[in-house]
Amino acid sequence: MSRAPLMLLVLMLFVFNTRQSGGEETTAEATNRPSALEMTIRRHFSAISGYQKGDLITKSQVEELQTYLRKTNRHCRAAHPMLLNWILPDDCRLSRLFYSQSGAEVLRTAAGELGSYAELEALTRSADSYAALVEAVESEDADTIVELALQGREPNDESQGKERPSRRSSRLYTVEEFLVETFKSTTNESQAHEAR
Repeated sequence: MSRAPLMLLVLMLFVFNTRQSGGEETTAEATNRPSALEMTIRRHFSAISGYQKGDLITKSQVEELQTYLRKTNRHCRAAHPMLLNWILPDDCRLSRLFYSQSGAEVLRTAAGELGSYAELEALTRSADSYAALVEAVESEDADTIVELALQGREPNDESQGKERPSRRSSRLYTVEEFLVETFKSTTNESQAHEAR
């Protein structure tokens, strides 16, 4: 055997062993690492002036993101136009109230306690509850907002000791919800592929 093929074999074994011993990340590490798409989405929203985690997102913010994604990642789910149907328009009552002078902080706090913006959006549907919501926002009273939202819930079934969960919604109110919906089909496809 000549020296060239032997050297090539040794070099290939060295490269293979180096990759196996620490040169590559494990599957668990790769799964826990955010994807480039997720990082792009998070960077887009964090670049918005005053944005904080848990803030309400609006249609124009997502449209701007999708325009960019269509140019760079043409076939990603986050750029699908149907997702815009699940995002609140900029001119709806909750969006306007959230992006008012004192709205973001108090509504973010109330939504955090309620688990979603869904019940806050429900408060904007009637004139009386919306007026009460506006007054609570202007006085920066998150507790009153939570109480108003809880009044809209059905009474808890105390005999079984279970609290009624907050309303489910087909809306995507936050970046986190947008990401879950964006990666839902990708995750389901990956799990189906792994099961085969």
